[in-house]
Amino acid sequence: MATLEDVQAKNQSAHVLPPTEVIQAPRTFGGRVLLIYVVTFLYIFSSAVQSSLSVQFIFYLVESDHNDSSVSNISVCETDENSSRYNDLEHVEEKAAEIQIFLSVATGVPSVIMCLVFGSLSDRMGRRFLFALPVCGIMIRAAAYAVVSHWTLSLYYLLIGHLLEGFSGGFSCFLLGAFAGSSDITSEGRRRSFLIAIIEASAILSAGVGSLVLGYMIQGCGYTYPNLLVIAISVINFVTIKMALPETKPETPKEKLRFTAFASAVKRVFRIYFVKDKGLIRCKLILCWTAFFITSITYIGSIGVETLYVKNRPLCWDSIKIGYFGSIKSVCSALAATFVIRLMQCCLGDIGIAVTCGLAKIASFVLQGFADTDLKMYAVAVVGMPGIGLMAMTRSIMSKSTAPENIGSMFASVACAEAATTITGGVLFNAIYKSTIHEEHGIVFFVMAAILGVVLFIYGGIYWVTRVSSLPAKAILRADETTALLPNEKSMTTK
Repeated sequence: MATLEDVQAKNQSAHVLPPTEVIQAPRTFGGRVLLIYVVTFLYIFSSAVQSSLSVQFIFYLVESDHNDSSVSNISVCETDENSSRYNDLEHVEEKAAEIQIFLSVATGVPSVIMCLVFGSLSDRMGRRFLFALPVCGIMIRAAAYAVVSHWTLSLYYLLIGHLLEGFSGGFSCFLLGAFAGSSDITSEGRRRSFLIAIIEASAILSAGVGSLVLGYMIQGCGYTYPNLLVIAISVINFVTIKMALPETKPETPKEKLRFTAFASAVKRVFRIYFVKDKGLIRCKLILCWTAFFITSITYIGSIGVETLYVKNRPLCWDSIKIGYFGSIKSVCSALAATFVIRLMQCCLGDIGIAVTCGLAKIASFVLQGFADTDLKMYAVAVVGMPGIGLMAMTRSIMSKSTAPENIGSMFASVACAEAATTITGGVLFNAIYKSTIHEEHGIVFFVMAAILGVVLFIYGGIYWVTRVSSLPAKAILRADETTALLPNEKSMTTK
C-alpha cells in the first residue's frame, strides 16, 4: 500500500501542486451559495438602476439643454416626422448616444486592467474582495450622479464617477467573483452548469426589478432619489459582504503584494491560453473565449441602444413602460434559466444548449428590428427567453476545462472580455444606431443577429474539437505546467 510520501512524490513528478500549496475550500451547496445569490441580487439591482438611470438622465439633460427649458421626466415623443419637434428629438438621441460612448470608454478601459489583475490574484488572496470593490465603485458612481442631478452641474462631472467605478473593477469584476466563487464550492458537472445559469438569471431578474422601481421613482421624485437609493443599498451590501459572506478560496499563507505579484498575476491569465503543447484543450478554451467575447458584445451593447430605441417613435415609451418591459424580460430569462435550461439538460449537453439558446437570441434580435408596436416588443422578451443560456453555458464549458487553482485566472480573462465589450459594444452599436436613426431604427438589431450567427459557427468548431479530442474526459489545463498533459492520466488516478 502506497504511503503518503509516495503519493506526494508522484504528484510532484506529475507537475501537480503539492497539497500544502493548494488550499481547497469545502465543496458544499448551501448557505454560501445563498449568500452569493443575495449579494449578487443587491449589486445587480443597484447597477441596473444606475445604468438605466444613466441613459435616461443623460437623455433628459441633453433634451433640456437643446430646448433651453425644463421638460417632463416622462419621455416626450413626436410622431409627425415633418415637425420640428421630431427633428429635435433625433438630434437629442444622437447627442445622448455620443455621451454614452464617451462614458463607456471611461468605465471600460480601467475595468479591463483591473479585471486582469484582480481575477488572477484572487486565486491566492481569496474571492471576497472581488465582491467588495465593485460595490464601492457603483456607490461612488451613484454619488456623482446624485450631485450632478441635485445641483444641475455639467455632465462632465459624471466622468469622475465612471472612472472610479472602472478602477474598482466594475460590473465584470463582480461577476468574476460570483462565478469563480460558485465554481469553488461545486464540483464539475451539470450542477455547476445549472448554478452558473441561475446566477445569470438572478442577475437579470434583479436588473428587471431595478428597472421597474426606477420607472416609478423617476416619475414620482426625479433623478436624485434613485441615486440615493443605490447608495443606501450598496452600503447594506458592503456590510453583508464584509460581515457575512464567507471566503470560498482561502488566502495562500504569507502572500505578499508586490509589483512582481501583479505582473505574474497578469501573466497567469494569458498563460492559460498560450502555454505550449496543450493541444485541443488550449484550442477549446481559445474558441470558447472568442465566442464569449463576441456574444458579450451583442448582449451588453444592446442595453443602452434598446433604451434609446423604445423612447423614440414609433413606440414612444416613458420610464414606467421601460421599467415594465425590463421586468417582464428579466422574469422570462429567470424562468428560462430555472426550467427551460434544466429541461434541456435532460437531452442536451452544454454545447447543444448553447447553440439552442443562441438561435433563440438571434430570432429575438430579428423580431426586435421589426418591432413597431408594444405587442411585438413584448414578444421579443418571450422569444429571447432561452438567450441567457448562451453566455452561461460558455462560462460552464470553460470552467470545466480549467484546473481549480486556476479558476480565478480563467474567469479573469472572461471578465476582461466582458469589460472590454462595455467599450466595444457600446461604441459600436451606439455609432450604428446614430448613423441609421434617420433611415431605419431597427438596423442595429439586425447587425446584432448577424454577429451572433458568427458565434454559432464558432460553436461548431468547439463541438468538433470536443468530438475529436483524444484526451481523457476529465483532463484539465493547468497553467503552471510547461510540458504536455500527463500521459495515461486515467490509469494513474485509479491506482
